Order: sequence, then structure tokens, then C-alpha cells
Amino acid sequence: MSDFGNLAFDLTLPEGGNEAVCCPWGNDGELEIAGQAIRALSSPARLRILCLLFGQERSVADLTRLINGHTQSSISQHLASLLKSGIVTNRKYKTQMLYRVNDQRVHLLMRLVADVFCSGNGRASALAH
Repeated sequence: MSDFGNLAFDLTLPEGGNEAVCCPWGNDGELEIAGQAIRALSSPARLRILCLLFGQERSVADLTRLINGHTQSSISQHLASLLKSGIVTNRKYKTQMLYRVNDQRVHLLMRLVADVFCSGNGRASALAH
């Protein structure tokens, strides 16, 4: 068992198995891509931005208005990180730059984050203590 905050995860290998359970890839390039995506998602502000970009495009001004405690400059810096990682893309519309999620795999990761850590399942409050 491994303890993450107040959450416990069973990390035991399947019976008779010594093979890698969590990373079955044989390709270092795929692991590098996975690492970059996880690093890009490692900020609560970037996670909030991604939640707000699901299903729609938004401008920096929209995101700044919707995310408390962050300046337009801060939101722009987080978007730059997400752009660099390829997780979001942007396009110019009139005088604004609009951002959206670019990689459908991020939808899967965000659903996993929501299932494991977000309120409604009782685990988010356990992490806060």
C-alpha cells in the first residue's frame, strides 16, 4: 500500500507477476510524452484552465474573469505552458486569441483527475487535511 495524503492505493503486483504494471510501454519516446503532459497538468491553475476549455474556446480575458486570484499575465503564462506541451491550441478571432483543448487524451486524464480527486466522491476533502 502507498499513502497519498489520506488516500491509500494498492500497488501490489498481480499474482505471479513481476512485469511492470503501470507503464507497459516499451518506447521511451512515449514515456517522455507522458511525462511532459503530466508536468503540464501539475498546476492547479492549469487544471482549472483545462476544465474551463472543455467543449468550448475561451480567450485570456474570459479565463481571467472566471478564475479567481489570477491576473491576465498569470493566465497567459499558464496558457503558454499548455501551448508548448501541445495540450491546447489557439486561433486568432478578430482581435482575440481563442484557446481550446487540442489533445483528446487530455479529456481522459481530466476525467481520471475528477473521478479520483474532485468533490462528490469524498476523496477531495481527505486530501485537504
